[in-house]
Amino acid sequence: MNETNNIKTPIWLILIATAAMLTFIIEAAQLLAFPGFMFEGPWQGLHIIAAARILEGLTLYPDPNAAASYYVYSPLLPWIHAGFLAILGKSIFAMKVSALVFCLATLAGIYKLSRVVGATPFASITAMSFYLAFYEISQYWHLSIRPDTAGIAFVLWGSICGFLATKETNTNKFYVLTICAGLLFACAALCKQPFGLMGIAFFAYLAAFKHYRVLVVCVITWVAFGAATTLPYIFGDEYFLESMLILRQHETYSLFATLLSNQQIFLILAIPLALAAVHRATTGPLPFLIAGALIMGVIGTIKWGGNINAYLSLFALCAPMMAFQLSRPDPTSRSLTAIACAIFITFFAAGSVNRIMNYSQDRPGNITETVRFIEENADKTIYFPRHNYLTYLYADQYHHCDWMSENLVRAGSKPPNSFLASIAEKQYDYIMGQFSTSGLEEFRDHFYHEDASVKGLGYPVYVRNID
Repeated sequence: MNETNNIKTPIWLILIATAAMLTFIIEAAQLLAFPGFMFEGPWQGLHIIAAARILEGLTLYPDPNAAASYYVYSPLLPWIHAGFLAILGKSIFAMKVSALVFCLATLAGIYKLSRVVGATPFASITAMSFYLAFYEISQYWHLSIRPDTAGIAFVLWGSICGFLATKETNTNKFYVLTICAGLLFACAALCKQPFGLMGIAFFAYLAAFKHYRVLVVCVITWVAFGAATTLPYIFGDEYFLESMLILRQHETYSLFATLLSNQQIFLILAIPLALAAVHRATTGPLPFLIAGALIMGVIGTIKWGGNINAYLSLFALCAPMMAFQLSRPDPTSRSLTAIACAIFITFFAAGSVNRIMNYSQDRPGNITETVRFIEENADKTIYFPRHNYLTYLYADQYHHCDWMSENLVRAGSKPPNSFLASIAEKQYDYIMGQFSTSGLEEFRDHFYHEDASVKGLGYPVYVRNID
């Protein structure tokens, strides 16, 4: 993996990659300025509710069979989000900043990992744009507060530290890099459980190439930190294991249907996946990590219905492989790779320009009027199905069911009695918006009716029936 300083990335490819990054910067600025979540509000909001439990001194994992709250992921990300909310104030903007920080960390990780496996600086920059080109395909998860955004950043930097440790001769630096690698891979798994596969993939690389010293220290650190962080949530008032087991109630999908629904992904990634197989002995941990990310993506899509965004880690790890190929001395393969990158990145840039030109705050997800209503009625008790993170952020109210619990009801689980009782006893002054299941809406209609005087919110508002 000697660096090929005499290899030049075509200037036209550099210009395309730079233009794509500029359009992404503008889109990121628009996302920060947008008053709300542009996409997946409920699914991003449930992570705010998890952070709220920490800030409010509540258990992170209440009993999912009894309480009206349920968190399905491992415990680190809520603490990270709670930190951003505590420092920047309770707002959606604070959460968007956290997503942007991890996105930048991911981009920096792609650049650095590309460099350490032998790619040239400009090829590494192109790799960053290659990853950004999946922005729309991944349903905009590059700037989501969901755990994949943080997890892939931890994986990239864990890989960098671990790979550098295999070459380090200074004892002190060796242990610093190795321990950091173990901690970072543990942090990835503590953001979302499937990222544990990425740690295992990296350990497989270490074992295959006989880096046993790095392997032992990494595994010990990984296990020790992971256990120390998770064990407090297994005992006492925390129901971590029960929350994980209840995942079985969610619907799963067949492997064939999953692969069929994601065929465009494998078509786009055909080149880097083939390169990972060809260069498996010369690109360090990349082929192992790509294999781990592929398995992780397939498992994720089987569990959650073929969502392409489950492959976000695969997109990020394929980018350095493309950079490596762009830095190879063979002019033919290098040119073909450059053309493939240019076509893909150009399609992203064109779509990005279209989104920028059509950006408008008058679109679904704009919460301006909704927040105003919540703030003006902060002295009232408000339940907002699917979007209750808004009542927490803007009215300091945390006393209700969350989006994941509502999805359990959709999967056939019985609604928690505490949740049903809160509606039947008319504990809320207002219920805003719709539930995720018709059964809950019919139950609500026994005790509440729509207030026709409240208009312009984009959501119906229900008030208590008069006995």
